[in-house]
Amino acid sequence: MADLDEQMMAWYRQVGKLIPSTTKKVVMTTAAGEVLRGELAKTTRAKHYQENRTKGVKHLADSVELNPNDIGGEVNGSTVVGFTGKDGINHGRIARFLNDGTKKIVGDQFVDHSREIARPLMLKAEYEAYKKLR
Repeated sequence: MADLDEQMMAWYRQVGKLIPSTTKKVVMTTAAGEVLRGELAKTTRAKHYQENRTKGVKHLADSVELNPNDIGGEVNGSTVVGFTGKDGINHGRIARFLNDGTKKIVGDQFVDHSREIARPLMLKAEYEAYKKLR
């Protein structure tokens, strides 16, 4: 019978095979991020799109982007979905005002609702990506 140290190392190697690598995590979280990005754009377009007010800049619904890196740009398996501000307008700030509300704007929590709706779909997309990678 193997001693405890050998048994623990065998168990560690077995469990280590189940944990996905960083590149696999990126693929999985990117699949989930695509689902969230689509749901967030769809909800934003349904609740806050105004045809006549999108002349020279991107609309809030068109500024939802996915970045397969951490917020600091580090590749660690996480994916960030949010509103960009590349065209000179801070869409993230506007989305926060519309979501949470201000003194003069009643918030409608569209970002929170989008996350709730997308959560089971995101888990399914991550699982499908995980099955393909195995």
